[in-house]
Amino acid sequence: MGELRIRENKSRAFTTGLPQCLADSSVLAFNVVSGCLVDCHYCKYQTKDPTRADSVHLYTMLGQQVRDELASMSRRNCLPQMVLFNTVSESFFGNALANQVAGEVIEALFAAGVYVNLTTKGLMPRSVMEIASRSPHLITVTVNVASLSESFHRLFEPRVATPADRFLMIRRLREMGVPVRGRIEPLIPTENDSPKDIEALLARFRDVGVKDVVVAYLHYGVDVANRLARRVSRVQTALLGPWYRGPNGETVHLVDKEYRKRKYAEFKQIAQRYSMRLLVCACRNADIFSGRCFVMPAPIKAPEKKVLFKE
Repeated sequence: MGELRIRENKSRAFTTGLPQCLADSSVLAFNVVSGCLVDCHYCKYQTKDPTRADSVHLYTMLGQQVRDELASMSRRNCLPQMVLFNTVSESFFGNALANQVAGEVIEALFAAGVYVNLTTKGLMPRSVMEIASRSPHLITVTVNVASLSESFHRLFEPRVATPADRFLMIRRLREMGVPVRGRIEPLIPTENDSPKDIEALLARFRDVGVKDVVVAYLHYGVDVANRLARRVSRVQTALLGPWYRGPNGETVHLVDKEYRKRKYAEFKQIAQRYSMRLLVCACRNADIFSGRCFVMPAPIKAPEKKVLFKE
């Protein structure tokens, strides 16, 4: 487990590091910590900076910093339409101070009328769930569960909350009136992408009140391949490698296009049987899909200008 270092402020609370489908929208990104203690073995963000899991920075004054930055944006009439929360790191990793900061930031965003799209593999504490429940029209929580398999959990994401705990959290959020979506990512060929795997996950999501689920295959490439080679068995990497091999033997980022199209069609049929909607992440599948899988709020209306004097 890496070291958690306490800081006060970031240089900027928000960033513009967004998925491709949101690049032209009024959306900002936010993360409570720099680095990630969850440290999933398949994470592409960890490959960009190998120290991200060794030294993680938590910024204790982010609540006030966010309020100040939002106030400045409001004065300039450029508040974001939405903030993506947890874009490259996990806020809910069992640290009380990180939970407190996350709650303060969400409250600040709600106070400014900014919609929050929060994605997590962690466990939101009761205090943060209660904050979310007070403004359910301003938040969607997306909970990612890639597999129900204990072996998948141990092999690829050993520091992530268990699937059982995540589904219990979803149930509590839904009971509190908070909108929740499911996410199944990463899908890995032969590991968690059989119809049986997907049906079991969709059934669990439906049982806890989730109707919409987003899916995407593992984003691979040389960097992720090297990271996995250091962290899982040689047999495992040998089995995975051929699925991400191009026509000239090169390592590629995506599983074969036709394979993905066939699998996504199968998964959508299963979802229909459960009266659920299955969405494919277009950013992870730009070669076959377009559009957005994010819940987008209604555009913020500019305040009407008051006429002080009539001619």
